[in-house]
Amino acid sequence: KSSAAEVQDILNSVYFEVYDLPTNLAGTPRELAEKINRELKLLDLEIQKSRIELEQIKVLNENSIQAMWCNLSILGRVKELEKDIAGTARVYLIHGWIPAAREKEYLTMVQQITVDSAITITEEATRFYQTHPRRGTIPTLLKNFKLFQPFEAIVEMYGRPGYHEYDPTLVFGVSFLLMFGMMFGDMGQGLVLFLSGLLLWFKMPFSFRPVAQLLCTTALSSMFFGLLYGECFGFEIMHPLWLSPMENTMAFLMFAVGFGIALMTIGLGISVYNFIRNRDWGNLLFSKTGVAGIWFYWGTILLFVLL
Repeated sequence: KSSAAEVQDILNSVYFEVYDLPTNLAGTPRELAEKINRELKLLDLEIQKSRIELEQIKVLNENSIQAMWCNLSILGRVKELEKDIAGTARVYLIHGWIPAAREKEYLTMVQQITVDSAITITEEATRFYQTHPRRGTIPTLLKNFKLFQPFEAIVEMYGRPGYHEYDPTLVFGVSFLLMFGMMFGDMGQGLVLFLSGLLLWFKMPFSFRPVAQLLCTTALSSMFFGLLYGECFGFEIMHPLWLSPMENTMAFLMFAVGFGIALMTIGLGISVYNFIRNRDWGNLLFSKTGVAGIWFYWGTILLFVLL
């Protein structure tokens, strides 16, 4: 007690907080600790029992819970849409785009939901754009083989092609696989990539499948070119079926240059095709990606070759 003030100052300097013990405690600290531990064990058992009951409810009512969740999600989206939909107390005017191949399916579904009380009017996209040029752009639905669908995400990083433009996914996918294989041609490393893609496909959630598919296709390209180079994990284990990049450096570089020129020409050709489809005659003739651009590009290449 004689040092209480000094002790209190020291305790305050380390953020000491006073904790008042309950007045109804009885027994020694050890007895109280044992009693509290027993109560904690009982509470743990209650928690485990509640978790088991919750799991039983989940299993027994899984389908109905999922259905309710889906309905709530859809209703939430409907409520968000209603804020921007023109209409009155009883009538809504809804406008949107649907794939032409699914037109009949959509119209049948609308009539079923509205009990044949909806009036539907459809118009072909190109004709609509000609009659309503200020209504914005027509959305594009990309259609590609399943093998090349993962490349759509990479194409969209540069911008989704317009409705009247050529979809470059196929050209991009083929050139991407060829370039990847030429740069990383190795049977062993390609096999590791392929196994990694399979692991993602079977062990990860469904959303990882495009990445897994991309890994597998690029791995197959790497293994194919590794076979052409005769390389496995950086070592030449067999005679090259095509050429060895390290021993035929100049030939390989010339092939790479020719491949690049071909890609550039294909890209310019796609650009010309897009200008024709959009009837953009000015850019077709004078744009750097039109006829003038091709003339200048190939003129420079031919001049370089001749000189």
